[in-house]
Amino acid sequence: MTVKHPTGKRVHAIFKDSAVLFDLPENATLEQLATTLATVERGHGIAIRVEVSAKPASFRMAPHLYRL
Repeated sequence: MTVKHPTGKRVHAIFKDSAVLFDLPENATLEQLATTLATVERGHGIAIRVEVSAKPASFRMAPHLYRL
């Protein structure tokens, strides 16, 4: 039996004093990414760095890696 894991895009936005991790659908466009980042930046300021990677839905990052 094959288990199929849905995939998507994991986005890690790094700001001066914080970091935000969120997911986008696999077929998300750059426009959707920009819109989401603009919303997040309202509360955090301009992102210093943004990393986007494909990820399986079962991927979970350890909580201590969320903090700067």
